[in-house]
Amino acid sequence: MPLAHPRMLGNIPMATFFLGSGIAQIFWILPMIKRWGRIWYYVGIAGNVGFIILYVITRFPSNPVTGRGGDVDAVDMTCELAQVAYIAITAVILAKERSIKVVDKEQLR
Repeated sequence: MPLAHPRMLGNIPMATFFLGSGIAQIFWILPMIKRWGRIWYYVGIAGNVGFIILYVITRFPSNPVTGRGGDVDAVDMTCELAQVAYIAITAVILAKERSIKVVDKEQLR
């Protein structure tokens, strides 16, 4: 049973953190689909930037988070690229919304 392995017990805090992070990122589908607004988009961008920074920090030896450098593999890179893609797509959405508002204001004149 993998969960009974002694090494697994040492990873419970990190596993809990990543489970919570994953749930938060899945939740982020709702504000995006429902178009809750610019503030939610900025919070999503900030959250993903924070996750990327945390990931980079945890790759260095003797880091303040885990105390040791983590490995980098294809799954990590795929997740990080997905976060960068989210940031880019959300930035494009924000730019398009801003340009639409500018066009609307000009049409009112």
